[in-house]
Amino acid sequence: MESSGSSHYITSVGSQSEGCKCAETKSCANSSLLCNCDIADARWRVDEGEYTNPSHLGITRIYILQPDDLEAAAEGRLTLGPLECEETDTQEYVITFKTWNSYIEVPGWRRGDIAFSFRTSNSQAVLIYQASIHHTHGYLRVLLINDYELSFEFTLNNRPRSVKVTSRRKLNSGEWQQVWVDHDSYHMRFTVNLDFAMVDYGESHGVGPFEGPLYVGGVPEHVAGDSSIKEGFIGCFRGLVINDVVVDLYKHMTRSESAIVHGCQPSCASNPCQNGATCVEYWGSYVCECVNPFAHSGKNCETNVNTNAMTVVVPRSYYHHKIEGNLTNPVFEQNILLNFRTFEKEGILLYAFDHYNNFVQLHFANRKVYFTFNSDRTLYQLAVEVEDLSKGSPVQVKVERQPKSTTLFVNDKNATEDVIIRFVDKYFRMPWHRGEHLETVFPPRGTYRTIEHSEMFLGHVGSGTETNLTKGGFAGCIQGFMIGNQTFDLEKAATTTNPDEKYGILIPGCTMMCDYHPCQNQGVCIEHWRENITSCDCSLTSYTGEACQKDIGGNFDGTTTLTYAYDDEDVTLEMQDDVAVRLAFSTDSSTSTSLVLLLVQFHVRKYILFGISDDHTLFVEEKLSNNVVRRRAKTLSTWSDNNRHWFYFTWKSGIVTLIVDGENYNPYIQFIDTNTVLFEGTSNSLHVAGLPSSIESQEYKNFKGCISNVIVEFGNLVLTPLETAFGYQKGSLDKIKVDGSVNERKCAAFAQLSQLTATLPSNIPPEIQGPEWFPDPPVTAEYKSIFSDMAITPLESISRASNRTPPDSIEMAPLRSTSSQELEWDPAGAQLVSTALDDMNPDESEKQVDEENEDEDGPLPELKNQFAPLASASEVTINRLSQTFT
Repeated sequence: MESSGSSHYITSVGSQSEGCKCAETKSCANSSLLCNCDIADARWRVDEGEYTNPSHLGITRIYILQPDDLEAAAEGRLTLGPLECEETDTQEYVITFKTWNSYIEVPGWRRGDIAFSFRTSNSQAVLIYQASIHHTHGYLRVLLINDYELSFEFTLNNRPRSVKVTSRRKLNSGEWQQVWVDHDSYHMRFTVNLDFAMVDYGESHGVGPFEGPLYVGGVPEHVAGDSSIKEGFIGCFRGLVINDVVVDLYKHMTRSESAIVHGCQPSCASNPCQNGATCVEYWGSYVCECVNPFAHSGKNCETNVNTNAMTVVVPRSYYHHKIEGNLTNPVFEQNILLNFRTFEKEGILLYAFDHYNNFVQLHFANRKVYFTFNSDRTLYQLAVEVEDLSKGSPVQVKVERQPKSTTLFVNDKNATEDVIIRFVDKYFRMPWHRGEHLETVFPPRGTYRTIEHSEMFLGHVGSGTETNLTKGGFAGCIQGFMIGNQTFDLEKAATTTNPDEKYGILIPGCTMMCDYHPCQNQGVCIEHWRENITSCDCSLTSYTGEACQKDIGGNFDGTTTLTYAYDDEDVTLEMQDDVAVRLAFSTDSSTSTSLVLLLVQFHVRKYILFGISDDHTLFVEEKLSNNVVRRRAKTLSTWSDNNRHWFYFTWKSGIVTLIVDGENYNPYIQFIDTNTVLFEGTSNSLHVAGLPSSIESQEYKNFKGCISNVIVEFGNLVLTPLETAFGYQKGSLDKIKVDGSVNERKCAAFAQLSQLTATLPSNIPPEIQGPEWFPDPPVTAEYKSIFSDMAITPLESISRASNRTPPDSIEMAPLRSTSSQELEWDPAGAQLVSTALDDMNPDESEKQVDEENEDEDGPLPELKNQFAPLASASEVTINRLSQTFT
């Protein structure tokens, strides 16, 4: 027999030295034989054994030679049991290190393998440190050097070596991580979870010797030596196994060491962090990382200033606050914090000024947030670009004022201007020397100074103050407004009854209907504050309807064309320069020709042709100017997968946008002979799923499958041919002509993407369940001995090939003389293997003897299946592997 654990043959039934178990216990029915089954007495005899020697596990091939003197009616049965793991619990000893300078000392690693598990939030730490008591002795240290790497540092032939292993799993995520170090006479293997590195000793004599103690979780300062990392480990440690022996960590803990405790109870287990904060585990304590550190505060991020809010319902509504006196308004020199949500493109958030025209201003426009202010008689402006500024998402803003600098923070971006905070202390009707073009709000400025005062506006500015910034004004909500360390009560401001403080419609709170996600299929929700309603932008969803929930389509059989005439619509030249087309489709049909999805024709001999080809390409051929251009976008998708696909095409003043299956493509452009008139029409028509009968083309074929939600836009003109054809647009059926037949249906849904992860579950040990195994039955194969002239028996040939022992001492029962047939079974791969003994050429065998080392320690098994080593020897279990044979 052959096993995956050894390159040599197994010649016993069970892990005993030779023959069968009955020979070892001297209980065979015939004491002169080594197995019961060797007795040819026409009775059922049984031999069975259990393999526990690692070099015998697991059995992958069995060679059976049938004696030629066997009775024709003889029958035998062979059963190979499963490879099983008998666990020894290594989880019994679990400890927690609560400080970086704590550690325990255990007896050192002398030989065998070493394995352990840890969980931490640290990015650097000493995990274990096998010290040396003499400079000629070996050492081993395992260091966590960053989020994903362990460094194994050791001596090899009295020379320092280091190996880094990168884990696919984050090592400081707070989940259990497994480490395993094993070696033989030639190699050393370092394993972290499912990743490993091998070291070949070469001509060296191996690692070690190890004589000193083993420090766990840290190392004394006087022992650390030249270690690049000296900080200890904060976290949980368990499953320390040295040479298949579980180390009792509890026994080595000292009573005086309060920083090391039994068990592992994460402080984050109770989910103490609030408002979406992330809990960082420190194993005895924790820290909450607030998702919005500007607005959230407290140990558990429990304080959220953004709960205090005011909604500006109607554009140009505002709150006005006036302070009389010569005291400097804090808003001019202290930090400003606020958060806003809106669907507007531009608006004023905050404007404050005083009687000397000193001012600060927060506004947004052109997808940017701006902060404008003066330092003496010079104006400065900071700007930060914001994605999704006008999509109703919260935008967090902070203005940080320092004596010599001002910084604008917007979400995770910022901009800084190094300028001194300095105020104008005299009145000037034209106050600015430099930067006056940055001023967009103009308060009343008379010939003479007004009374000493300051004013602040939120949402817009008053009627006496002019602005050229925005025409419509701001609509949305402002929340979490703070000046310095003081929270400005926006809810109180929204409910004031003082007409000098409030104009328009302001309501407390910030409740948006879009928060309830009324739009389906990832449609974009738009809030209309004045009407208190929402609408959905479905342009990038491939669906239609008020909530992007409709799929109006038709099933085309590959011979049908649906034509929609729109000659009665006046498509002006300006409208022809603003074109948008979108549709969805699905098919399970593949073809070697190009398939037509849609042809758009203009009466001015212009057109756009959309189609797909079998090389995953969507093409757009267009004549929208004087040239005919073909654009090709090659995707990763295959069109015939019966999944939903879609595109969105726009032409605006010669600028083209092409989005296919949600990805924006910069398509390959090909110019075509401008003399072609194949697709030019004399009327305004849309042709869905094929070409009109007037066009004959061998290159293009009709589409077979489902097409839905065809929408063609010329400026404000929206054409929906399928909605018209199926009666959703009343009174327009006379525009439809169907050449063939088409049935209404919904197209397929999008493909479901499976998420594959390489991480192991935190509740180790992992149980890896393979598929149910039904190997093919063995077959007989003719055996032709190549040793007949030499009178060498099959037993001797096996002995030579195994490079183990001479024939007279091989560890198996004597074999009868060989027959002309050989039975061979390959249970590992359930594959038939031909004439194994034919390959046992004696010359090759002798060559193997010369080349192979006769040491009992064979090479480490190659990790062909990386789950195997972790299943057979990991942090969780010491596995007593066994396999039964009967």
